[in-house]
Amino acid sequence: MRGALLVTAGFVSLVFGIVRTDTLGWGATGVLVPIAAGLALLAAFVGVEGWLSRAPLMPLSIFSFKKLRAANAVVLALYSAVFVMWFFLSLYMQQVLGFDALQAGLAFIPMTLSVALASWRAPRVVARIGTRWALTTGMLTAALGLLLLSGVGPGGSYAAAVLPGGVLAAAGLGLSLVPATIIAVQGVPSKEAGLASGLLNTSRLLGGALGLAVLSTIASSHAHSELLAGAGRLQALTDGYGLALVVGAAICAAGAAVAATLLRPAAIEAAQPESA
Repeated sequence: MRGALLVTAGFVSLVFGIVRTDTLGWGATGVLVPIAAGLALLAAFVGVEGWLSRAPLMPLSIFSFKKLRAANAVVLALYSAVFVMWFFLSLYMQQVLGFDALQAGLAFIPMTLSVALASWRAPRVVARIGTRWALTTGMLTAALGLLLLSGVGPGGSYAAAVLPGGVLAAAGLGLSLVPATIIAVQGVPSKEAGLASGLLNTSRLLGGALGLAVLSTIASSHAHSELLAGAGRLQALTDGYGLALVVGAAICAAGAAVAATLLRPAAIEAAQPESA
């Protein structure tokens, strides 16, 4: 119970501090205090789980498995970038392209189908090129899709500005999830497989929350700066979306580098004494 309360309060405080940067700025007391409190609560969670709890919510020994650490880092990066895509595209289609809520929802159907199709094909890709390269390919595909989406502008259209990049980024998401899940539970004792899977799901949700907090703050701050510089409202909005999506693409590319580097056979073999 103590661990659950500490980790929940820690992440809530951390996200709360980040989202307030839009109005207060990064150096404000109202931002620094919640962030510092969040970090302190998370440190307390590690202390409780590692040394004080007899039945820890999350035994820290689970992190001795290198594949599990790598999979969680990649999924955290993936969701912090791609999850935010849906948010920005929804705003873009409704505030810039003039879609109503129903039209915007229907416009997401091709991306949803792209996730489903890529997930369905992912096991065959894994069988052909292995989990390491399947995960790396999925992350790079998502990065390319987000980079295409960063070109959104006031004069864009759904077919040209939204659909290609959105479908590609969604395919990258679907292709990445299957190998990431396989990697996360490989080598983990069967009695801890549920914990490993739950930890991966936590990374997905945490990545989405933190990514939304950070990237929406970046977009809003950049749009505000553009307005002060004399740009039009729609131009400022789309410039903010574009910058956030470029950052998201960089995060996915970094996740691909983590997958390609940490999942090398030599790197995994070097970590075997650690797991043992």
